[in-house]
Amino acid sequence: MQRTHSTGATADYLSLARELRRAIVRGDYVPHQRLTERALEQRYSAPRSAVRNALISLVHSGLIEHTPYQGVRVRKATAKEIAPLLEASSAIQELCAQKAAVALSASDVIMLTSIRNSYRSASSFAELSTVLMFHARVCGLLGRFGRQPVSVEMLEQLDDRLHQHLLTEKRIPDVAAPLSALTDRLVDAVIASDPAAAVAAIRDRTVFLIRQVRGARREGK
Repeated sequence: MQRTHSTGATADYLSLARELRRAIVRGDYVPHQRLTERALEQRYSAPRSAVRNALISLVHSGLIEHTPYQGVRVRKATAKEIAPLLEASSAIQELCAQKAAVALSASDVIMLTSIRNSYRSASSFAELSTVLMFHARVCGLLGRFGRQPVSVEMLEQLDDRLHQHLLTEKRIPDVAAPLSALTDRLVDAVIASDPAAAVAAIRDRTVFLIRQVRGARREGK
């Protein structure tokens, strides 16, 4: 697949890529499902060029795969890939948290507290998808507060693949409550300007998730 687009079409394909990314992570498109340009054109009322470039973008992010003569299918990260992805994501999160913890302004604290309160008051907060989104939003803010735009972009790509796996792997138990508690620890640590505690919360979350994924993998054998 070769990307071709004019400057005026760039926003169209980027917007479509974001929509498709959210749909795949939610599970609207399941692993191994074939995606055709014609069907996506009709569903999203998008021109062929935008659809093609959006698919190329998602191939690069690892959410879908293109096989010559077979087309494009949704790709699911394997259990073996998840631990390295979690560790890579954790390292970037730690950098963002450390930078933010020593650079947080009063307005940043207000924004972080507001985001946490809005998620915790949501009726869907007990659901894993909402808790994962809560953590991703917090880490995105920390990257912004710590002036780490490249890290934020990298996290988004890693988290797409991680969330897709966690939300579609049925053998993983209900982990929403412990995950939300660990994100709360992270927020509290950053607000307290404690980089070490923030890093510890992120590492504990990563270790917890790796254990859950490996446990699910053993059950599947």
